[in-house]
Amino acid sequence: MPTVGEVLAVALDHHQSGRLDQAEDLYGQILRAMPDCADALHLQGVLFVQTGRAAGGENLIAQAIALDGANVDYRANLAQAQRQRGDRMAALATYGQIVALAPRHGPAHLACAQILEELGRVEEAADTYRLLTRLPYQLAEAQLGLGRCLLRLDRKEEAEAAFRAVLAVAPDEVVALVNLGDLLRQRGGHEAEAARLLDHALRLRPGLFEAAASRAELHAAMGEMAAAAEAARGLIAAHPTRPEPYGILARALRYQGYTADALKVGARHLTLTPDDPEVAMSMACCHLRLGDYRAGFPLYRRRWHLTPLPRRHQGVPEWDGRALPGKSLVVWDEQGAGDTISMLRLLPQAAARVGRLLFESPHALSALWPPALWPGQRPGDVVLRGQPLPLAPDYQIAMMDLPEALGLTVDTIPWDGPYLGAAPERVAAWRARLADVPGRRVGLLWAGNPQFPVDAWRSPGLWALLPLLEAHPDVTFIGLQRPEGRGAVDGLTPPPNLLDLTPEVRDWADTAAIMTLLDLVITPDTGPAHVAGALGRPVWTMVITDADWRWMDQRADTPWYPSMRLFRQATLGDWVPVVAAMSTALATFKGDHAS
Repeated sequence: MPTVGEVLAVALDHHQSGRLDQAEDLYGQILRAMPDCADALHLQGVLFVQTGRAAGGENLIAQAIALDGANVDYRANLAQAQRQRGDRMAALATYGQIVALAPRHGPAHLACAQILEELGRVEEAADTYRLLTRLPYQLAEAQLGLGRCLLRLDRKEEAEAAFRAVLAVAPDEVVALVNLGDLLRQRGGHEAEAARLLDHALRLRPGLFEAAASRAELHAAMGEMAAAAEAARGLIAAHPTRPEPYGILARALRYQGYTADALKVGARHLTLTPDDPEVAMSMACCHLRLGDYRAGFPLYRRRWHLTPLPRRHQGVPEWDGRALPGKSLVVWDEQGAGDTISMLRLLPQAAARVGRLLFESPHALSALWPPALWPGQRPGDVVLRGQPLPLAPDYQIAMMDLPEALGLTVDTIPWDGPYLGAAPERVAAWRARLADVPGRRVGLLWAGNPQFPVDAWRSPGLWALLPLLEAHPDVTFIGLQRPEGRGAVDGLTPPPNLLDLTPEVRDWADTAAIMTLLDLVITPDTGPAHVAGALGRPVWTMVITDADWRWMDQRADTPWYPSMRLFRQATLGDWVPVVAAMSTALATFKGDHAS
């Protein structure tokens, strides 16, 4: 007569071979003869779970544990059953019991970490994954989980180290390849390595969405907009309901100057993610660039969802543009120098609709303001940001919301002549400084604020402009570059016709005074372009394909500044034709020293 052990061995063979009915019958025979056989209870419980009888199976395994509490395999199968049933808390408790019994039990630690990660207890999960990396068990999987958690905790440098550790032992681990590649893409400066990692992931898993989307984003980050657009179109064809490819395609089209096409793609994107402020802002910029202010400015208000800076005066009702005689209104600046200067012309219209207007101004630009920015301005109506207002205003509005409130259109942009001026004493001082400068004088800037998101494309740099200087030795180019772009002259021997005044320029008032003494100003799309335009001085602005909305679409002029001429890139990043066009134009430009 066979022993219990022999019958159990036959039953287990049936079980492992998929002959579950025979296995169940034999487990039953054993338990009828020997109800306290822990192994039979355990295996019958596992079989019940496998065949959809989870409650009965867990009960049988629990009976086995009651008989042999030190057996970690019983608890491991119970925890697995609880996890499959969706009771993650019960499974976590059972895996915790296993760890208490066997502190170096790798699978239990891994399962605990995974459950903690699923529960959103990311710090605990990271700690558990980190503990597991010190055990000789599934190192790659542990490092992979650790990297995922560190990403969720925004600890990107540590996550990078974890993903690199995965790839050191498992170079074909696709998830690590994609995550590391995407991290490097976001950081910038490691494009070649990011491309290698993502391309390897796509060779292993062709069409993997996350890898393909990140690779398309990388194309865009590297200025390869045609490749980014092609990749995005492929993703849209394969995943038409995923929103990310539409954003990549719209951005790639916009950066190539295809504004109308970008707008169409953006509209589809917005139907998929109607609450995404980035999509709304992208569409706003397209509408505004195409001159559709009525459609663009309402979407432009979504910018407040993208900035960490709080809106000022939130406790005061927002002005909607209606006439409010006898009421006070504060207009407050919010963005860069160019934005503030361009909107300054709207203050008289706002002042005409209210009883009293206050303007909260940035400190740095205040030296530029004339004695009166609007008719009827009183002393104290212009207040430097951070200083107390002279009264509690009835209404408030952010400066960049003025166009919508006033119903501005391209045809109604006000221009009654220059609205900035230079202080006479500054002009006199700089006239003396430039008295010995012969011939035509052309102000020159070559870079904007490096913190601006696309400044690397927006700013040509001094090297790109050297052919212009060399082609016109009879012109004295006056360097007005603000401090943030000064690095471009390091290690460069300036041409003899470049007079770099930047070290002598103290503030915006000096910049304005110098501009009044020049024949022309040449600049990228930066604050000084707006200063020159608002002074009414001739200014040539170098514009990238993804132009600021004030420079419109495919135009050589702008309704915002009659004295401005735009020199546009045809291809993103290619300044050579732009510089050549300016050089040709400069050959016939006469100019005159103002003031």
